[in-house]
Amino acid sequence: MTAERITPSVHTSTAELVNDATAQMSRLVHDELALAKLEMQIKAKRLGTAGALLASALLLARIGLVLAWTLVVVALANVWPLWLAVAVPMAGAFLVAGVLALVGKKRLAKGVPPVPTEAAESVREDLRRAQDAFHEGRQS
Repeated sequence: MTAERITPSVHTSTAELVNDATAQMSRLVHDELALAKLEMQIKAKRLGTAGALLASALLLARIGLVLAWTLVVVALANVWPLWLAVAVPMAGAFLVAGVLALVGKKRLAKGVPPVPTEAAESVREDLRRAQDAFHEGRQS
């Protein structure tokens, strides 16, 4: 954003100054909203790509995990009865799943929602500048 400095002439009326200020504020709000929209589109696209990659990785990991547990069951079935060879790894899997679910739930609660942080900071800066300009104008 470029900062425009309008120097009022001696003959500029109050109504014209108010109109100029209103137009500038309208343009500023419009530009800030466009910036926030663009920022959110970029972040959404990145999240979509990351989500697709993670989904593929999870699918392959699940297949590998099923095969690993099958191997454990087959190995245990050589020394234990079949029901016990299935029950022990199954209980272990449920235990690990429960721990992972609790940890995931805690981390999800701490997660930050996707917010257009850069646009929000830009709006704060614009408001600060507008307040400074307003106070400078009142002191003159």
